[in-house]
Amino acid sequence: MKSCNWKCIVAFLLLCAIGTNAFAQGAKLAVINASGEVWARDLSGNSVGPGVKLAGPGLFGGPDDQFVVASQNSIAVVTTSGVLWRRHVDDNSVGNGVRHSGSLFGGPDAKYVVDGGHCQAVFVVNNGGEVWAHALGPRSVGVGSKLNGPSLFGGPNDKYVVYDDLYKRLLVVNTRGEVWAHDMMGGAPQGVCGFDTVGDGYKLNGPALFGGPNDKYVVASGGRLLVINAMGEVWARNMARRAIGPGAKLDGPGLFGGSDDRYVVAYYVR
Repeated sequence: MKSCNWKCIVAFLLLCAIGTNAFAQGAKLAVINASGEVWARDLSGNSVGPGVKLAGPGLFGGPDDQFVVASQNSIAVVTTSGVLWRRHVDDNSVGNGVRHSGSLFGGPDAKYVVDGGHCQAVFVVNNGGEVWAHALGPRSVGVGSKLNGPSLFGGPNDKYVVYDDLYKRLLVVNTRGEVWAHDMMGGAPQGVCGFDTVGDGYKLNGPALFGGPNDKYVVASGGRLLVINAMGEVWARNMARRAIGPGAKLDGPGLFGGSDDRYVVAYYVR
């Protein structure tokens, strides 16, 4: 039998990395419906739990919600004017909204808003693919800082943008289901979380994210990308630094109990 060369070893290690990712303790997936109710589900192993309606007020104080972002113990609504309302969440309830001073939008061209996870920041991506970083304080959002680097979009076919907290990068998913990663870089003390640059895009190796035309949401959690389709099925894909694995359907009930879902977010309860 031939000995395994370095390419064989790298391939083996890559497969191991893709196959061993797991959801962190306290990982949650939440569906927010048109009434602003939050239905939370536990993520564990290879399953998603039943929906539990969180007690507390609805997320929406008016008809001007535009984005919803979530991170550790919080879910926040961003309005059309860029105001961020954050709410504390635990296993059973969602708290009252806290209006943060400042605005996330310097203009009307915000296309994606993503939470920076442990970075305690929010990233706004505009129609031109520019990335603006805002530090997130207890009751305020910082002034936007434009990150250096190329546009996130190499063409007009972007469909989702999410933040990968494990590898500190923005992931652009296009209409073909390809995943393009842009590393967050820098070291400048004045940069938001030390980031001052977004790197060139590199395509993750592996199969396309979509097995059909019915994808509806894409979120990131614990080194995995989760594709939620129109039936409410959750398909998880493990990620390595340069590759993404095949889709595996999570066991458990469908995410949607009706046709009024509006947002799906991933977060952690500590």
